[in-house]
Amino acid sequence: GSQAMILTFNDERPAFVREYQAGYYGIATFFWSKVIVDIPLCCLEAISVILISYYMVGLNPSFAACLFTMLVCGLVGMAGGGIGLFMAAVFSDIRVILTYYAAFILPFFLLSGFLVVVKDLPPYLIWFAYISPIYYGFSALLQTEFARPFPHCDPTRELCSGQIAI
Repeated sequence: GSQAMILTFNDERPAFVREYQAGYYGIATFFWSKVIVDIPLCCLEAISVILISYYMVGLNPSFAACLFTMLVCGLVGMAGGGIGLFMAAVFSDIRVILTYYAAFILPFFLLSGFLVVVKDLPPYLIWFAYISPIYYGFSALLQTEFARPFPHCDPTRELCSGQIAI
């Protein structure tokens, strides 16, 4: 999502600057038209990936949970696309864009709950998690998956609800 946004905007930049300077349309018009065009593409990408992999890996069998997972993945993809569009608008050289994008997005990945428990982060790093769209998407997916009782679980010997993992 976001790298495609960076590459397409970088290719469209000369035409946008020329048409903006000629007074054909404003920045807000270009931005909103780009967002409206990219929403279906982002949703299609999330739907196709989730439909292929969701039931294959044995996640929550509820169809509503599958739809919610598609929604969350689509929204996180759109947030990543927005960050990519911001980077492409700020910098004009593709190498600089990709370098800064990687440096910008890496703390979001590292501190979003995948690798560390967010509540165990030191106070000077915890704010990264709370501004990360990845953290909120990951939290939503964890709650969707672990809010159900697990099948084939013996409640006398083990905890059968994933709520303790959230």
